[in-house]
Amino acid sequence: MRHSATLKDICLGQTFLHGEDIVRLEGVAAVLPLIADLVQADVFIDCMDREGVAVVAAQESPHSIEALYRKSVVGERAYSQWEPAVYLAFSTGQCRYDLKATTQEGRAVKQSVVPIRGLEGKVAAVLIAERDVSDDIRHERKYREMARAVESMSSSSLALLPAEEDLAAMREIHHRVKNNLQLVASILNMLARKAPDAATKKIFQENVNRVLSIAAIHDILTLTEESGSGISSAVLLEKLRRNLQGLVPEGKVISLQVEGDDLQLSPDCATSVSLVVSELITNALEHAFPGRDRGRVVVRVCRGRLCSTVSVEDDGVGFRPEDVRRGSLGMGIVRATVEGKLHGQLRVDTGPRGTAAFFDIPNDI
Repeated sequence: MRHSATLKDICLGQTFLHGEDIVRLEGVAAVLPLIADLVQADVFIDCMDREGVAVVAAQESPHSIEALYRKSVVGERAYSQWEPAVYLAFSTGQCRYDLKATTQEGRAVKQSVVPIRGLEGKVAAVLIAERDVSDDIRHERKYREMARAVESMSSSSLALLPAEEDLAAMREIHHRVKNNLQLVASILNMLARKAPDAATKKIFQENVNRVLSIAAIHDILTLTEESGSGISSAVLLEKLRRNLQGLVPEGKVISLQVEGDDLQLSPDCATSVSLVVSELITNALEHAFPGRDRGRVVVRVCRGRLCSTVSVEDDGVGFRPEDVRRGSLGMGIVRATVEGKLHGQLRVDTGPRGTAAFFDIPNDI
């Protein structure tokens, strides 16, 4: 899809953004095609212009499904009455998921919006994923038809047949999604090997870990759909532990361990927990053990009456709060996921004997 202007042109000509913030947005825009294919949605970067109105600065569509748009909308405005999630993300600095919106072409969609923070920690832009609401309408109609069919069946044996077919279909879906995510991870690994510098390579490798964390969920779901039970936190975290053990730098002996209670998690909750724990472990492996050959990172789960607590603890050197890089994408993902998806709070305790990050999971999600 051809665009009439570049992200840089729009930022310089219509917004108050400049310098490093624009460079940061250009970095996100460079991977928009991958993001579009990963989430199977049309994706955008919107900035706020000098009049306080959102403007589309970048746009990409997935290659495997039909685009929602007939033409490029880069450079066009997005008004609050049509895209409320965009303005909520700008004003609150928090992620918004599955809010109804109307496109510049008058099409009804659902938007998920993630703030992109600049170097000073302020929201510089938002990343938007849009999907067609008609998919939801079709699924709703299908489920209603299935419900009516089940109600009309007098034979319990006949009633079980569609459920068995649905379970087989769901297992196949999870299997395919897992394979597709592993393919994306392989592509990112190839790009990492060709990266011109260590910083770029590190960014690709971090995103490989995020993709594989989600793939682990779908791998487990292929086994749990049949029983109808939730996802075991112990099984999930052990799979993550094995995946992330390979990130331990060569020449170092750092053990990754999983301890505590076993929770039954919904698929959505398990996905969020997987992303948060993966980011926290990766952060510990990267920053907790400078100048040390040995260390320990423990993921601990503690069941409570109303909510349960998950912690990632290391025995590293700790850090000073002022030394933490503001606007870090990894910690931004952690905070946004804990607060936006798990409806909890992130707490970090640190000192010379190590760092512990805690977050809560309400028992009813």
